[in-house]
Amino acid sequence: MKPIFLKCIIDDRERKLIEIIDKRNETAHLRLVNDDIIFLVDYKCKRLDVADIVVSKRIGIERKGIGGEVEDDKTSHDFSASIKDNRLISQLHRLKQVYPLPILLLEGFKDKYVSQNGLHLNAVYGYLSKIVTLPIPILPTNDIEESAVAIERLAFREQIKKKHSLIARSRPKNLTLKEERSFFLEGMLNTGPKIARMLINYYKTPAKVIKALKDTKVIYTKTGNVKGIKGPLNRSNIRGIGPKFILKNQKLLFGKS
Repeated sequence: MKPIFLKCIIDDRERKLIEIIDKRNETAHLRLVNDDIIFLVDYKCKRLDVADIVVSKRIGIERKGIGGEVEDDKTSHDFSASIKDNRLISQLHRLKQVYPLPILLLEGFKDKYVSQNGLHLNAVYGYLSKIVTLPIPILPTNDIEESAVAIERLAFREQIKKKHSLIARSRPKNLTLKEERSFFLEGMLNTGPKIARMLINYYKTPAKVIKALKDTKVIYTKTGNVKGIKGPLNRSNIRGIGPKFILKNQKLLFGKS
């Protein structure tokens, strides 16, 4: 049986999840006896401003863990902390703005782990009820392996059954002019939301950023090694902008090699 190739985008901080998906890809042939379909997940890692996993242009997934058996540093106790500072609700509102079908993937939900993290069950279920009425569906899994299976099945349903393709970037709704400008700059190479916002804060418009990029030069040592950058973008002192950023984006925008 030929495997079915699925695509998804995973936040590059989801290291443990990426390891599990890699392992499932490597051992896919061993599951042929038990599974009627074999999936291979072709994923792209990047820093996501909204969602942890994207499986189609419609579905963005926020992954949260209770703790206990959850093995991911990023996700372990994430749900508990989000309840205490109410951060999760704002994250889910943002998710809903960008994706028509947002999903909360709740990993490792067990009563004993809830109590271990200093939460009362009544408070937890009250918070979950609030999420459901947003409305955002909650998909529970026992552990990270089950989460990987759930992601595969969601991608299969969206991409193969429903024919909804994956897009690299989704535009949030109701952006301010400043946010529109930042989103425009995120289309450049090696430019995440944080760098884009800093560029707009400093230069105000994308046109001025592009001009600064054009006027910035990469400087080399006498032996031909990269030494640094010289010009407007160097003076901006924005972290994350160096020779690699300059060379890649000058080639993208101006054809400079």
